[in-house]
Amino acid sequence: MDNLIIIKLGGSAITVKEKRFTAREDVIQKAAKNIKTILERNWKIILIHGGGSFGHPVAKQYDTQAGLKNTFESRKGYLLTRLAMLKLDEIVTKIFLEEGVPVAPLHTSCLAVASNGILKELYSEPIRLALSKGFIPLLQGDVVLDLDKGFSIVSGDQIAFFLTKMFKPKIVVFGLDVKGLYTRPPYHPQAKLIKKLSKSLNICSEVKTIDVTGGIISKIKYAFKIRELGSQVYFCSLLDNSLLQIVNGEEGEYTEIL
Repeated sequence: MDNLIIIKLGGSAITVKEKRFTAREDVIQKAAKNIKTILERNWKIILIHGGGSFGHPVAKQYDTQAGLKNTFESRKGYLLTRLAMLKLDEIVTKIFLEEGVPVAPLHTSCLAVASNGILKELYSEPIRLALSKGFIPLLQGDVVLDLDKGFSIVSGDQIAFFLTKMFKPKIVVFGLDVKGLYTRPPYHPQAKLIKKLSKSLNICSEVKTIDVTGGIISKIKYAFKIRELGSQVYFCSLLDNSLLQIVNGEEGEYTEIL
């Protein structure tokens, strides 16, 4: 779809990762304002948000990514992870509503089935219908039922890849709390922003921070997979107007995947 853009609202950007269950409402509001502008320019949009300090700490506490163990505690972890993601989803939805952006929350756990931690099926009809009726479908990284493991965590990055195969968007954007991808971890004094990233430039070995969905290394791998499908792919900050620059085809402080 030439007028479709998929935007991932990274959990590190929309939550305070070091503070459990704390959303960065100012960042969500900024994203909502920019997305409203994009929508007014006749783009179709699909949104995905990460878990940040809502889903991730709970999933880690109960080792949810390892799958179902035949205990109440394991099932409790599944339920509490789901509830945590619902909390964040509600916050995002309310802020977008306040900004006049018509999101349609569609819960990934109700649409998706995984196999050994890999997204296997995603029921797309509600997404297509929401788009056709002028809504912005809002999905999220989530814990989903798994044919082999009982349940597993499916990241927003994995969902973005799956949706790209289905909908063939023109642009896919990974929204971060920093300007893009860097030659070193972004707060390192010698870190430099990578404006254009090709497979020949390996920055994965410099990245140490891993969360329950794989961290930045996983994001980069999925970004290259998405690029191979023909979509333009970018990493940018949600704290500024980089989203608008990307959609307008303007130069800016962000990373493009080649």
